[in-house]
Amino acid sequence: MASAALQKRGKTTWGFTMPKPLAYLQFDANYEHALAKALKQYGKDSIRHLKYFADPRGDIKAANAAVFDRVIKDFDYCVDNFRSVMVDTSSELMDVRKIAEHGRNTQIQQIYYGSIYTDFRWMVKRALDSNCNVLFVHRLKDEWMAGDRTGGYVMEGWKGVQFDAQVYAEHARDAENNFVTTIMECAQDAMLNGMTLTSEDDENDFSTLAQRIFPDSTEKQWK
Repeated sequence: MASAALQKRGKTTWGFTMPKPLAYLQFDANYEHALAKALKQYGKDSIRHLKYFADPRGDIKAANAAVFDRVIKDFDYCVDNFRSVMVDTSSELMDVRKIAEHGRNTQIQQIYYGSIYTDFRWMVKRALDSNCNVLFVHRLKDEWMAGDRTGGYVMEGWKGVQFDAQVYAEHARDAENNFVTTIMECAQDAMLNGMTLTSEDDENDFSTLAQRIFPDSTEKQWK
């Protein structure tokens, strides 16, 4: 599945509620508190933390190419050997992939995105062909039109994941500061589109979502 949120909306914490053991492929900053809390709650052996950072000194293309190659190898291994995998964030992974090929992450013409999209589609298909629960976390950013903000938000990164993944969700906080997850698209059951899970009812987690999609399953199966 794929999810997206603005900063500080609980997207990483939500991902840590997936079944364990979980492989955490980390690019995002400010993850330490969420990871420490999850390790305390679920046990130090419940989460395998893999972090990625391309050294900006020297050949930046080669550095990012090496990081992306490592990600692909780790991802391929983890979907076969962990119950869950979280890529946090796929928005930053997209930047790594663009810099690896073009030496920059902006001003790239659309015709040159073919190979980049192919790599990301492989990751989604690899996940779908496994028995692993895989979450591609994304950032949201301001939507612009004709030079002005529209007041809405769009996904930052590979937007096609919304259509290729089985489920796409967005995380937010409501007026009472409860964390809320909204199902935007669900391939298994379109009737769930628009459904919200809230921390106010202790339902803002992966297990609750999974039981909504698979009503014959139990909470124990998703822990």
